[in-house]
Amino acid sequence: MKKSDRHTQIYYDVNKFKPSPELKKLQHLMPISPEDRASLKKDIQDTKVVRDALKVYHSKNRKHLLILCGLNRWEIVKELNEELNLNIEIPYDVYDGLTAKERRELVVNDNLNRRHLTREQKRNIIEYFLKDNPSQSNRAIAEKSGTTDKTVGKIRNEMETTAEIPQLDETTGKDGKKRPAKKSTGEISQLETAVDVGVLFPEYTETEEPADQEPIDFADYGIDIIKFLSNYPESKHDEIKGRLIEIIRLSIT
Repeated sequence: MKKSDRHTQIYYDVNKFKPSPELKKLQHLMPISPEDRASLKKDIQDTKVVRDALKVYHSKNRKHLLILCGLNRWEIVKELNEELNLNIEIPYDVYDGLTAKERRELVVNDNLNRRHLTREQKRNIIEYFLKDNPSQSNRAIAEKSGTTDKTVGKIRNEMETTAEIPQLDETTGKDGKKRPAKKSTGEISQLETAVDVGVLFPEYTETEEPADQEPIDFADYGIDIIKFLSNYPESKHDEIKGRLIEIIRLSIT
């Protein structure tokens, strides 16, 4: 179903809804705090309204609506209906036609957009994405988890060290292109040191990049180029970037 075709519907029967397999797998990674849940329950109790629609899809037999987003709202409505003999309506939007991967990402994105996650919860999400598909680039996972590629890279290194995920020679970015995996901290240090002392290219001559060669993105190699260049006079920046590009190209050929 296209977003333009989707419209919010209403149901009163709480038993029509069930948590989806995707939600069961991911919800524990980013649980709502007791304070936030209490505040949400008070709001629904006072207004008798669920302000935001649940996001659901139909079960195979179409007997149930499987919840992707809105588990806490649904559970609170069940509680209030039983405790206070209420009949609060539940608004919902149907997300049929998504792949399992798209449903999982919707669960994560909804939680990221809805509330402030703790550092531990964000780490849990990063670990989940790395275990689910370690070939994703750090940048792609950072975008999905609302973090930075440096944070993802650090956690990836830790998980590779403990053999929780495999060490890969290349990863796949959001654009579908495969690129060499980011260097470890030690390898980055060696690259930067080589540039600093000019060991590999003591006599640098600026040359144009071959037209058929994909440009180097320093972030893909764990190098913060702006921070790195800040250690040198501006007049040396082009030379330093050129040396670094050549060193990287040598390291991946």
